[in-house]
Amino acid sequence: DGVMSSPTASDGTGADRRTSARMRPTFGTVCRFGPANDLGLVWDLSETGVGMLVPAPLPPGTTVTGELAVEDSPVRVAVTLTVARSR
Repeated sequence: DGVMSSPTASDGTGADRRTSARMRPTFGTVCRFGPANDLGLVWDLSETGVGMLVPAPLPPGTTVTGELAVEDSPVRVAVTLTVARSR
């Protein structure tokens, strides 16, 4: 089992600002990040970004380090993320 499954398509309206195709992650993919080890639920991944639900919005431009993982798996992928949009 990998971290990604099938790609999702852009709707062509311009709402999808990513330059790479989005992929749906495996069920239970999370990102632990920041000094408080916050937990984000990963919605989608691409070569250039991560879409996730986080406990509180982060200001655009904020850079955090963390790890992508599938819950209950020993495999972790270190990441450095810069917030592009948050709401």
